[in-house]
Amino acid sequence: MLITHSHNDHTKDLPLIAAKYSERKSGILNVYCTKECYEQLRHKFPDLESKTSGNNGISFNKIRPNEPFSVGPISVVPISAYHGDDVLGSVIYILRFPDNKKVIMGWDFLSLADDVDQNLLWNPDLAILGTQSYNPHPETGLISVSDAFELVRRWNAKEYYIVHYRGLRDFEEAKNQWFRGPTKAMNSEELQKIINENLRITGKEDRYKVIVAKEGMIWTSKESDGEKGEIQQSSQESSFGNILEIESLQNYILKFEKDMKNKGTFKLIIEDRINRYDLRFINPHLDKSNNDILYAQGEKGMFATGAELNMELLRSESLEMGEGTILRINVFKKKKTMFKDDILIGRIDTDRLRGYLRENFAPISVENFS
Repeated sequence: MLITHSHNDHTKDLPLIAAKYSERKSGILNVYCTKECYEQLRHKFPDLESKTSGNNGISFNKIRPNEPFSVGPISVVPISAYHGDDVLGSVIYILRFPDNKKVIMGWDFLSLADDVDQNLLWNPDLAILGTQSYNPHPETGLISVSDAFELVRRWNAKEYYIVHYRGLRDFEEAKNQWFRGPTKAMNSEELQKIINENLRITGKEDRYKVIVAKEGMIWTSKESDGEKGEIQQSSQESSFGNILEIESLQNYILKFEKDMKNKGTFKLIIEDRINRYDLRFINPHLDKSNNDILYAQGEKGMFATGAELNMELLRSESLEMGEGTILRINVFKKKKTMFKDDILIGRIDTDRLRGYLRENFAPISVENFS
């Protein structure tokens, strides 16, 4: 059992569960929480002490923020979170499963610690977010649904489940005649409709899936190992088209587009949690001796020439980066750097990008590394 904090709506059944384990006289319920949370639980449920001795009942495991631990085959990282001045030792959890799936259990928090490694939060398969209202109400100690939209972009999760929503604080916005957002509490169907409309307006409906959770829902990942192999095989055999979008393993979403209306024009969009680079080039072409290097010139304007592009795929083994591949992007204008970074991408996206470059930019057959 992973406990995020000591509020009653998260812990009130703990004595009942402990009693059941004690009655069974077989096995121990392992509970993980911070030291501060444990002290609050001891004070709230003094009878728990009798259930924490011997081989039956509960075993409390005190964890520390930013220090990973394992529960069987699952790797868990607790992240320090703020949920109000009355809640000490509050955390959220990041779970990594044996098949490399990542799940963020983000119950009941208003903000995260400043020293959190943002790469830990990037690109989870699922994020569960506890919200109290649709509009921001920090006095609740929880993020709002509208705050969750910002986390959708910053974390780049494929699916989000919204839990804990009540919406009662949103009635306060009705006092402002100029306010155009929700001004009442909504049921799950109404809230889902508003969320879908927001995603549609912001152009994110095809990229993210935000679901208002209901009791009894079970999440299963859509991408199995077999599907991965099928994707990899088809990516090498089929046409890629003139647009390709990939996600890095850390910070970026990348979109490549060969402009079919303006022949010789190449667009590159680089988006991270904060910035968006919308770049245009002309005359994109692969290196004659290495099809993993792309060059492109700057657009010529009336008074100046735009930035140039050097982009190269590098084997990560030489950089001790494991199974991924380094995509080195350098955008520069004379001696001024516009964007420069080594971006780690996965093996499947490496194959997709390599195929896209060869198909669209007059590839020359050379011996490639596998």
